Amino acid sequence: MVSFALLIISLYGLSLYASFHNKVYQPFDNEASQKLKGVSCLLIICYHLNFHVATPLVSFASNWGAPVVSLFLFISGYGLMASYLKKGPTYLNGFLNKRLWKIIKPLLLVTLVYQLAIYLDQGIFNTELLFDLINKGITPLPFSWFAYSIIIFYIFFFFAFRLNNSSLGSKILLMIIFSIIYMIILFRSEYERAWWVSSLAFPSGLIYRFREKEIIAVTHKTLYHFILAPLACIFIYSLVQTKIELLFPIVYFIIPALIVNLLSFLNWKNDKIFTYLGKISYEVYLLHGFWIYLLRGKHIFIASDYLYILTIFSFTFISAVFLHRLLNPPSNKL
Repeated sequence: MVSFALLIISLYGLSLYASFHNKVYQPFDNEASQKLKGVSCLLIICYHLNFHVATPLVSFASNWGAPVVSLFLFISGYGLMASYLKKGPTYLNGFLNKRLWKIIKPLLLVTLVYQLAIYLDQGIFNTELLFDLINKGITPLPFSWFAYSIIIFYIFFFFAFRLNNSSLGSKILLMIIFSIIYMIILFRSEYERAWWVSSLAFPSGLIYRFREKEIIAVTHKTLYHFILAPLACIFIYSLVQTKIELLFPIVYFIIPALIVNLLSFLNWKNDKIFTYLGKISYEVYLLHGFWIYLLRGKHIFIASDYLYILTIFSFTFISAVFLHRLLNPPSNKL
């Protein structure tokens, strides 16, 4: 976690410099969230490559999995709350059909192609895919547990926010309760820790967007800005040092909110490459495991770590662009 701690320290230092010199406030709008997702999808590839190669090119991200995933979950929660605040209860009309299908359709397609490719490469088909998924949390597509979690959180959001007679605060509280129950069930079921450790990042995004004006008003005061980030880091470090795993989700409740808040001090929205990467980040997330395993299979095995990494990134982004365009064809509106 040392390299990630250095990232937080760097962001904190840059935010202090900006607050004393430029007085920039960068709202976390759609463009900013897309850029952050674009950066995050690069980091998640680097993280997962650490299980297959040993090179400094990706070793810096060897412990970045949970923090990066917590950013994805935070952004998802933030985006849903932003849409709900803008449109009100009508946002939930057709929500499950519209939102879930966008997650499920590419997941099913890539999973089917991957299973076919594995069968052609190894001559093996696992007949217990569904059993392994439900009982062990072993997904039929490598590293795709995140997609299943997002589906669950979207369903939680739908049922929590459709309660017409409840305040927004009560709905968010219900989301937190749902998330904690989800976390405990997966923990007790002995799912891999990745499944549950970042689960509170989703309601963290909801809360941050709901109270964003108040949060920004406080954190952008010089005194509070100077002390709050270090206090948050000390608290995070204290939780980690307890080595009590069920306390770790609190860490990932705080980390993405802290990063997004520190970024609000910086003018960082000028790079179109990361914006585009953000738009295809879900496809990248689904496809990078596909290539990580297939390019070191029985028929194709790239021995050189450096060539392997280069090929993984190239094939992942090319296939992600293709999949995104396949599932999101341009409209023919005049």
